[in-house]
Amino acid sequence: MGAIGLEWDTVKPVCQKVAARTAELIRKAPSSKAQVPGLDWTVGEVAAHLVSLTHRYEPFVQDQSRPSFESMPALNAEELAPLVVRTLGELADDVERGTRALLALCPSGAAPAQFFDMQSDCASAIALHVEELLVHGVDIGRATGAAWRVSRREALVAIAGTFQVLPKFVDAEATRGRRVVFEIRLRGGPTIGVTFDDGSVSVSEGRVARADCRISADPVAFLLAGTGRSSQWRALATGKILAFGRKPWLGLRFRNYIVAA
Repeated sequence: MGAIGLEWDTVKPVCQKVAARTAELIRKAPSSKAQVPGLDWTVGEVAAHLVSLTHRYEPFVQDQSRPSFESMPALNAEELAPLVVRTLGELADDVERGTRALLALCPSGAAPAQFFDMQSDCASAIALHVEELLVHGVDIGRATGAAWRVSRREALVAIAGTFQVLPKFVDAEATRGRRVVFEIRLRGGPTIGVTFDDGSVSVSEGRVARADCRISADPVAFLLAGTGRSSQWRALATGKILAFGRKPWLGLRFRNYIVAA
């Protein structure tokens, strides 16, 4: 089960709605060749990546997966190659079709799932798919000038998915010899404890007795700043993210302990 409780009656409809919105965003994009700011990908390549993820997640929600991967960029490139020749309309259809197939493979949110070599559940796997759709929706919106909004409800689902797989993305070098404990209070959502300890990480739901740094965050701001889609400095300046406690400056380092996917 995921470290953060997820209600399937919340996760499933959020995924359906976000997938439909993403597909429509892709269909309306004026050009597949538009460059995405901050990425090496075009709009067409981002759309192809989202389709590739629906294929990647199928074995996850069937509780079977390849045990590991050499690197996420290499895996992305491998999966992208056969898809980039498709039109935006075809890719949009594939995003919706692939998402429906994923959900059809989930008998319940509690059904076992596997993220590479990590045991999980279907609710967490689908929540991670929601995170990919939302974040890359931001990318496509920036490239095309289209409006793309993320709701608090959607952000809370996405964040729960990312925390479930956080152990796969710890920066071992940045956390070597360190033990840092965070308490993250998501406004309107759960409080999460995250402990980085000499190259590993553990995640739990609930208050933390002795945290080095406590963070109060608007979920949307936390998701976008955490994925590098918005400035954490701006979020701090506007009060959308606040760091306090014994070592509040560690709030700015949280992202440094995680390898970008």
